[in-house]
Amino acid sequence: MQMKECREFYLAAAMTGDEAALEWVLQAFNGLIWQEFQGQKMRPKPDDWYHECRLVMYRCLMKLPHQHWGVLTIYFQRALRHHVTSLWREEVQSKYGPMLSDDCLTYLPTDQAYGSNLEIEWHLLLEGAMAELSTLQYQLMTLRLQGYSIQECAVELDKSASWCYQQWRLIQHYFKSMKERPHAFN
Repeated sequence: MQMKECREFYLAAAMTGDEAALEWVLQAFNGLIWQEFQGQKMRPKPDDWYHECRLVMYRCLMKLPHQHWGVLTIYFQRALRHHVTSLWREEVQSKYGPMLSDDCLTYLPTDQAYGSNLEIEWHLLLEGAMAELSTLQYQLMTLRLQGYSIQECAVELDKSASWCYQQWRLIQHYFKSMKERPHAFN
């Protein structure tokens, strides 16, 4: 059996739930799996990472619109990268709470009595933002502060990336004005 026919055979079998075929497909992607393992820090144990990749591959196969090896390759690669980001959001952010992005921290006052207490700054920033930003701007700001990229925010808000960039610049102007008003955080 030629390699192309072999891939098609195992791909079709894996899509129907055959465990041995799924293992064969995973073995075909070993290079990608271990390349991504080197670039992530969420799963330091190789066995844990391989198990995560197995789950990601299973989800990819279930969502694959049609049986095509090239589409699976691209889809699996993107899904692995997205999975690492999702793990970070679920585990790190839920453990430490929402983190202010470096963008936002530069606009916060630094000479306040409470110093660098991020939780207080976070709540004060949200209270001020609720009063002055539109609902969509507030949602954009919240997503950005949670670590979402502009492109991810655009998808979440069902807006274009250019709209999100424009609104983010307006929000940054809001941060600058908050910094210029010393009473804003009192």
